[in-house]
Amino acid sequence: QNPEAVALICQGEILTYAQLNHQANQLANALQAVGIEAQQIVGIEQERGIPAILSLLAILKIGATYLPLDTSLPPERREFLREQANPTFIVSDAFVEDRDRFPSHFPSYPSKAEEIAYVLFTSGSTGKPKGIQVPHRALTNFLLSMQEEPGLTAQAILVAVTTLSFDIAALEIFLPLITGATLSLATRDEATTPHKLIALLQGATHLQATPATWRMLLDAGWTPPPTLTLLCGGEALPHDLADQLLVKGACLWNLYGPTETTIWSTAKKVEHPEDASSIGKPIANTRVYVLDEAQELVPIGVPGELYIGGDGLARGYLNRPDLTEERFVTVRGERLYKTGDCVKWSHNHELQFLGRRDNQVKIRGFRIELQEIETVLGQHPQVRANVVVAQNERLLAYLVADALVLTELQAFLRQWLPDYMIPTQFFLMDSLPLTPNGKIDRNALPRVEGLSRHAPLIEAVSDRERQLVALWCELLNRSDIGIQDNFFDLGGHSVLAVRMFAQIETLFGVHLPLTVLFEATTIQALEQRIASASTVPITRTNLVPIQPTGTRPILFVAHSRGGSLLNYRLLAKELGPDQPVYGFQAQGLDGLAPPLTTIQEMASLYVKELLRLQPVGPYRLAGISGGATIAFEMAVQLEQRGEKVALLAMIDGFLIPAFYQGSLGHRLDRHLGRLLHHSATTLKQWREDHPKREQLVTLPSAHQKVRETNDMALRAYTPSPISGTITQLLTREVMYRTAHDPRLAWEAYAKGGVELHFIPGDHGNMTEEPHVHELATTLRRCLDRCL
Repeated sequence: QNPEAVALICQGEILTYAQLNHQANQLANALQAVGIEAQQIVGIEQERGIPAILSLLAILKIGATYLPLDTSLPPERREFLREQANPTFIVSDAFVEDRDRFPSHFPSYPSKAEEIAYVLFTSGSTGKPKGIQVPHRALTNFLLSMQEEPGLTAQAILVAVTTLSFDIAALEIFLPLITGATLSLATRDEATTPHKLIALLQGATHLQATPATWRMLLDAGWTPPPTLTLLCGGEALPHDLADQLLVKGACLWNLYGPTETTIWSTAKKVEHPEDASSIGKPIANTRVYVLDEAQELVPIGVPGELYIGGDGLARGYLNRPDLTEERFVTVRGERLYKTGDCVKWSHNHELQFLGRRDNQVKIRGFRIELQEIETVLGQHPQVRANVVVAQNERLLAYLVADALVLTELQAFLRQWLPDYMIPTQFFLMDSLPLTPNGKIDRNALPRVEGLSRHAPLIEAVSDRERQLVALWCELLNRSDIGIQDNFFDLGGHSVLAVRMFAQIETLFGVHLPLTVLFEATTIQALEQRIASASTVPITRTNLVPIQPTGTRPILFVAHSRGGSLLNYRLLAKELGPDQPVYGFQAQGLDGLAPPLTTIQEMASLYVKELLRLQPVGPYRLAGISGGATIAFEMAVQLEQRGEKVALLAMIDGFLIPAFYQGSLGHRLDRHLGRLLHHSATTLKQWREDHPKREQLVTLPSAHQKVRETNDMALRAYTPSPISGTITQLLTREVMYRTAHDPRLAWEAYAKGGVELHFIPGDHGNMTEEPHVHELATTLRRCLDRCL
């Protein structure tokens, strides 16, 4: 109807409906060309971005079934999902980029209502994930109902923040696209970093998020604009959160529904905070019943279990007829889904949510069967018995076990479970309490406050320490924090760190860089940094001591595109206490100085700071991703000074301009190449046509400005050759995405050749547990050879 309207925006790239349809048709025909037929399962193993959206549309266009395989999941879990679903084909970014040689006509396959649109895996009570089959009938009914209420028009801009493996992503992606609205797709980094998401929300009209995401935004100082429609679901909406969201937003909706009944089954427009416990009334063509244990209707005000029927029902569980029969039941001739949720009817004929009836919980919107975690824990050779409970948005594990090393146990779990299913605290017990019939008595488990800690709790002394303790307790959902506890050991991560430093600036009027967390990981140390910053101006330098001690020669590392150095934290630790590591963070992260605009400028500044710390070589340099290019240019400039570079380690770092110029063949990033040549004209024209939407692609935060400037610098960089050798540490994933070129275009610029080492994991998790240990082992061997 309006082919020139903006359909999709992601990281500044813009596609009209005509362009989106054209490219999705090409990809659909490419899938048919490799033999994909209707109702075959096709896996999508891609990061959130435009290629992933093209894959979704192309799979649906040919009548196939899409299966999201989240790249952030542990490899073993992804492999299990592949084994269970047995996909005919798995789409990668490399396959998507190769679509241009295929025609763009619409593939001739009309999908049928009862055919399966997608399969999603959720946590399973048997200890293994289960796949839910959702037909086109259910998805179409849901989208058309949501289009009417809460409502969406062609003028809307919906910001999508949800991972593809979470069912509510289907609303975020398909609802704007069937309406003619604009889909603004947040990357994984943007969706989990408060200031980046806040910037992306400027000009938006709709956002769907879990209560955890809404709290993250509010904690970062965000206020809902009066033009934004707020959709909240995935877990119960707390009254205090509803109160905060109702202050200025256009309207707030509380949404409820299991994956088995297609995303949301009921909806409630929240007018007052006390409405938060209501999940409202069923959406179109959906029937709900509150039944007792005999599957009889209960009166108004009496609690019972919620059963759901109608057009939203899934077909059942993939290859699990037994489980399908257990949960999809027939009551008085009607097929219903037995939710396990306890509800009651209110006197105004709305459903009130009361909680779960079984051993299932929601953490940050993710549905978790506690027994799945317990099953994996039970496979550890030292664990003799265990039970996992949810308490205040945290997972707690009680263990009867032989001697355990906590970090080893966590690494074991991360081989099989996603991060949101890893318990944040572990407690050793002599035995677990039992009921008279021999089952574990969860109600008799000791409360967290009554359990012993791994180390004594050192209480705060000063007012500032007490304020920081209160802040950490709020951020980490704990009440037992001492001033010598480590932020990361308590479950802290980079997203929480950003929120913490924003709150510190509000509380104490002090701006501290994120790199403070390399040295000040406790409240006691952090308080001292705040005190010194309050009285003595901090000397601003780009050189940061990540691990300053050790007798070996220093390893210097360069920041990647985002500008910070937090992705080196675990790597530096794994290299060992005798290996000093210093890093160069980007200028401009504090918002006080402008970012440097070329790789040569960055390297020149970093070389000067390097020489002040270590005046005499040889030097050891490393960089991750975009940081590899910066490290390379530092090697160039050091050699020009007559200095020797003993090691140049490039970790998953490819030469961006080589891909844009097509030097590696027609497969490589041609779409990005066209964007590079035409984006300025396209963006200028789009801004003129849509002045009110310009803020969506202009992200004014300091961190975002650094990232954008670094992106442009990397694209514009032209390298000069070095006389030495490049040591590349590559994940198989990044090599596959770049069309299997094993040296990523660097061989033309290293007279000493390119040495290859392969490391586990992918580009997103190679510096995290459990993969970081092998990365550090490989890098350590390379460093040893330079001694």
